[in-house]
Amino acid sequence: MFLLSNTFNVLVSEGGNSLATYTTTIPPSVTRLTLRVAITLKDMDSIAPKVPGLEHLDIEQNRSSGSLCRRIPMLFPQLKTLRIRFFRREPEKDLLSLHKLRHLVQLELLVERSFILRDYLNGHPWPSPCVQELINELRELSENRITVITTMRQRNLLQECDCLWEGD
Repeated sequence: MFLLSNTFNVLVSEGGNSLATYTTTIPPSVTRLTLRVAITLKDMDSIAPKVPGLEHLDIEQNRSSGSLCRRIPMLFPQLKTLRIRFFRREPEKDLLSLHKLRHLVQLELLVERSFILRDYLNGHPWPSPCVQELINELRELSENRITVITTMRQRNLLQECDCLWEGD
């Protein structure tokens, strides 16, 4: 866990402390939050009141995370950017709830590299046709306000340290 200006990053390795251990130390001035740990709806409920002005959120979604996309607009209404890494599954219909984020302008949808390679080798591109349909619906619901990115972005050396980088 470390803080750079208004950025708060939580990196939890397997077998490490739970996310709840770190939520008590998140200052309310944080506007950018990166969570490199599997989170639950309960975790999100405990974090939201601590960061009322959160504008940038970077999270991981897995099977045990529940329906995070459906809850995010209620918990973090000020979000401008959202980055979600999906593990072992694709985004689902609840992704459409994100159009309710009035300030959201950029959404990054990423899947783990092994998922992409496995599906690519089987002739299935990323994003899949189902996900692309969801993206198109989301753009329509937001009246094209939200830009959706489905590829890894280049690292910004001034904002991200090596321990957070996941690009090529």
